[in-house]
Amino acid sequence: MAKETKEAKEAAPVTKAKRELAILLEEIEIPFTGMRVTKTTTHLVTAGLIWPRTGIALKNGSLSAKLERGLASFGNENWGKKIILRENVEGRFALSLTVTEALNYEKLEKFLRECLRIAIKAGGDIADSLTGPAGDFVAAPFDAAAKMIGTYPGPKLLVQGMAELDASDFPESGGERRLTVQLNASQNFYATVRQTQRGKTSSVKRLKLREGAPDGSITLRVLSL
Repeated sequence: MAKETKEAKEAAPVTKAKRELAILLEEIEIPFTGMRVTKTTTHLVTAGLIWPRTGIALKNGSLSAKLERGLASFGNENWGKKIILRENVEGRFALSLTVTEALNYEKLEKFLRECLRIAIKAGGDIADSLTGPAGDFVAAPFDAAAKMIGTYPGPKLLVQGMAELDASDFPESGGERRLTVQLNASQNFYATVRQTQRGKTSSVKRLKLREGAPDGSITLRVLSL
């Protein structure tokens, strides 16, 4: 009888950890923004949870972020201005982060309105839909923000990053941890410079940042609710 009990115990399925997480922006550092170092820039930050639990392929959220010399701190911001996602996770999942190129206010407002229009056209909740117009988002969740941005002549992605996680990586209810995700250039970035040779001045493009090269990080404060 003891032997049967032991075998039954060994055959029992392993229970996946479950957590309810609130993900808040803590700090952003992007050395190369494509703009002058002294210029204040505004960007759209998008976070996506890829297969956070069974039946849910993608959940994402976006916030605008103002960078001063490529840096932003959200420590003193109101909760509503730094929480980017609140979701239940189970077992293994991934977190993707993307940041757009610098936007002015009009471009940012236009982008947010366009995202809302797409969401309504797709049937409301893109994250929960596995068929129809949202199929492309499910097939390539990491590129979801890029696909949205690509629907009108507007901002391109500046950097992106991803972390593979497990619900057990986070403390139980009432705890918190900080998570830093490295960012990488989403494409090749060039700068136009003027050069003079043999008395003639011309403009040439020079590679400033290669696609995939490290370009800062985002630090998140993750609360277990």
